Amino acid sequence: MHTTRVFALKLTLVRVYDTTGVFALKLTLVTVYDTTGVFSLKLTLVIVHTTGVFVLKLTLVRVYDTTGVFALKLTLVTVYDTTGVFALKLTLVIVHTTGVFVLKLTLVRVYDTTGVFALKLTWVRVHDTTGDFALKLTLVRVHDTTGVFALKLTLVRVHDTIRVFALKLTLVIVHTTGVFVLKVTLVNAYHKSLRLKTDIGESL
Repeated sequence: MHTTRVFALKLTLVRVYDTTGVFALKLTLVTVYDTTGVFSLKLTLVIVHTTGVFVLKLTLVRVYDTTGVFALKLTLVTVYDTTGVFALKLTLVIVHTTGVFVLKLTLVRVYDTTGVFALKLTWVRVHDTTGDFALKLTLVRVHDTTGVFALKLTLVRVHDTIRVFALKLTLVIVHTTGVFVLKVTLVNAYHKSLRLKTDIGESL
């Protein structure tokens, strides 16, 4: 099928930006792409705020062999006051005959009059002769008049003869105390060489 390769990505972000709340984000992506085609994705988002506690855990595991085993686990625990509205939508579509599957997760929460929180995760994979692969994660939070938070993750894979692999992660936080920008770019040509480029800039 393909040569054995191992891919791992970890992102940990913990920031206390004012006296009203604590924000923590952890992202772990692990892929073991050998003859058995084991794929694992884990996303953990934790927000603790004075108006409530919010915890989101998403685990996606797929064994892509002749049997096409697929497993998805989603755990969501939230505590909020009477002023908050919470909505979660999860759609999973798998077509084994053509090898195409689409996963969409949309999470929107408005927990008080001072802030709006939105999380969108879209994963699209076309497992045919071209093997196009795309993953997009967008996290946008407007907490109050003091700050804006935005996170964008884009994963693009072109699985053809050249086997080009590209991952780009951009994290931008704009706050009255300063501007924080984090960029991580990972490029893998599917050979033994693995290049990792990280640019971190912070202005307070």
